[in-house]
Parts: sequence; C-alpha cells; structure tokens
Amino acid sequence: MNHRNLIYITFFLGLFILTSCFKEDTMVLPHKPGNALTAQIDMTENYKYQIYFNLSTDSAIYSQVKTIWDLGFDCADSTWQIILNSAKFMKLARTGKTNLSDHFDTTGTKWLFDPSSGNPDSNSVGKWLDIAADPDTYTNAVYVIDRGMDENGNKLGAKKVQFYKWDNQHYYIRYSDLDGSNLDSCIITKDPTKNYTGFSFSKNGYQIEIEPERNAWDLLFSQYSTTLYTDQGGIPTPYLVLGVILNPNAVMAALLTGVDFNKVDFEYVKNLPLSTRKDMIGYEWKKYSFTSGTYEVQTQNIYIIKDTHGYLYKLRFISFYNNNGDKGYPRFEFVRL
Repeated sequence: MNHRNLIYITFFLGLFILTSCFKEDTMVLPHKPGNALTAQIDMTENYKYQIYFNLSTDSAIYSQVKTIWDLGFDCADSTWQIILNSAKFMKLARTGKTNLSDHFDTTGTKWLFDPSSGNPDSNSVGKWLDIAADPDTYTNAVYVIDRGMDENGNKLGAKKVQFYKWDNQHYYIRYSDLDGSNLDSCIITKDPTKNYTGFSFSKNGYQIEIEPERNAWDLLFSQYSTTLYTDQGGIPTPYLVLGVILNPNAVMAALLTGVDFNKVDFEYVKNLPLSTRKDMIGYEWKKYSFTSGTYEVQTQNIYIIKDTHGYLYKLRFISFYNNNGDKGYPRFEFVRL
C-alpha cells in the first residue's frame, strides 16, 4: 500500500468515527396534509382536570385531578429547577431563614408566583443550588409554600420546605408545618422519560407521577396562574385563568389573526416564527362577556403549532360549552398542514 492510499484510508476512517459520535437530525418526511378534525376537552364546569392532548393521534392521552400535586421537579439531565402547581393558584414566600424549625408568620409576606411563560430563570423558588461551584453550593433557604386551593375554592394550607441536596438523579427535600412541627423529608427521583416528576405534601408527603412521557403529548389544558393588569394604573395582579400550555419539549406555536382559516396552508406558515413560550396559546382564545354572562370564543384566532414530531398544525377554538350548555368543555378544530 502506498503512502497516498494510507492517508486516504486514515482520513475516511477518522471521518467515520467522528460522524458516528453525532446523533442524526430527525427528518420529517414529505407528507400530505391531514383532514380537518374536531376535539372536545372535558375539563368540567369547575375546571377540575388537567388534560394532556396529542395532536397526531387526535386524543386526550392523560387526565388527572389538578390538586394531586404541589411541586414539579425538572427531570432533564443536569437540571435542578422546581416549579409550583399553578393550577391551584399556588404561591411561595422566601423567609430569609435557613433553619426549618424556626417559626414564620406570613403576615405582610411578599408572595411570588411562577411565570406562565415557563421561563425557569423567573421561577419563584429561584436559584437554590449552584452546580457550577465545586462542590455544589446550596443556599439552604427555607420557603413557605401556600398550597393554593382545590376546584371548589377551599384553601389547602401552607408548608415550609427546604431543598438541601441534589445529585443529578435525585432531589432531597425537608418540610414541616409553619410552626416547625411534623418535620419530614423525601427523596425525589428523576424520571428521564418525563419533563417533570411531582411531589404532594398530602399524606405526610410522597412522589407522584404528574404527566405522560415527554414525547407523547403536545398540549396541556389546565388552569394556571398568570399576571394580568388592572385598568387603574396597570397594577400587575396574579390571576387564575384556564387555557392551553405547550409541551416544553420541542412544541412551539404562533398566533395568526385576520386570515381565513381555510386558506392557511403549509406554504403560508412554513417560515412563520414560532415561540417556545409555554403560554403562547394561553387563555385569550375566549373572552368573558359581562353582557351575556357567557364566554365568547375568538374564532378568528388561528394558532400554528409545531408538535413533538416536527409537524405543523393549524388550530382554532370553536366553543367553550358542551351540548348541555355547561362551560369548561373547550372544543377546537385542527388540521395537519
């Protein structure tokens, strides 16, 4: 074998080894547009349920009572974010203390809510861990968690909690009543197939499954807290709304208005900028009419959605009521482009 051939063989062998280290991009194969489909989500009049919907299978694949969990723990690798269950209008206060047994009076407390956008940098828990430090550094901050309310408006009480350890597969937490009694602890194990795993303070505290696998759903129909602004002075006010949350795992969306739904096709939207904001669809596809005392659906709002498989859909809401006239049953039509 001559020297030149040896160089070629070495080059292509190295190129093969190098390229085999990279995961191939998932290709979306050419496809025909889908048929128009209609779906109804049965959340009931008191918005009791959180319902996960898969666009490609036209099905609600998972449903749960919204009150079954309190905290969500990010399951992605090397993440440590913790969220509140905003479907219950949960909120958090930072006590400024590091001793869980210290008594804390919530009078005059500044309460914090998680942002409906899903921005982890703005979560109310904040940065309780610094994994860039060596060793990992913990604030040992003690938080008061207001557990919000159930579907009937009954208050669920409050707990103190401290997140004191993390090892990439687990979260370690301690919690107690506000007066320091009933101290307990739990180890939360990450589930790499999910976006979040949950925890409930009920029954002395336990880990709980709160959502389907991250690639199995696109839209979450649920109540959640967001910030609205009053007419007088534009004062930011936390408010509980009902709407649609995007799967943070690759699902994106955009809003179109002033366009005929039937004329929107793939060519029209293929270069449309899409947003990863979890509340991009949100709640404003309906408006409450004080004249009629009912919700009026904004059928002119067209949502372009990229699902977990990379396909584009157009979607619009057509009703918020079931055939009996009960609210809490959003109905929508959608088409794969």
